[in-house]
Amino acid sequence: MTKSVLNRSLFRVRVPKPLVFVIAGISGFASRFKAKPSVLNFEKAYDLTQDNWCCDISKAKKELGYRQEVTLSDGVKETIHWYLENRWM
Repeated sequence: MTKSVLNRSLFRVRVPKPLVFVIAGISGFASRFKAKPSVLNFEKAYDLTQDNWCCDISKAKKELGYRQEVTLSDGVKETIHWYLENRWM
């Protein structure tokens, strides 16, 4: 979805998991000396190195009466546009 919203081609960069954590550690340490927080830290490294993500809202629907108001596609579009407007991308 992100690729189509940005109208760009996709390429993958394969990095060994241990190297991701080394880079995250260095980045996190370096961010202590900057005004801005690091984009890559240990928490993000764990997110990036997961094999699969599964999200299920059935419990929230059943127990809380949750209703989805924004589709995944629209949510991705809104998020990307916000990132672009705020110069995060």
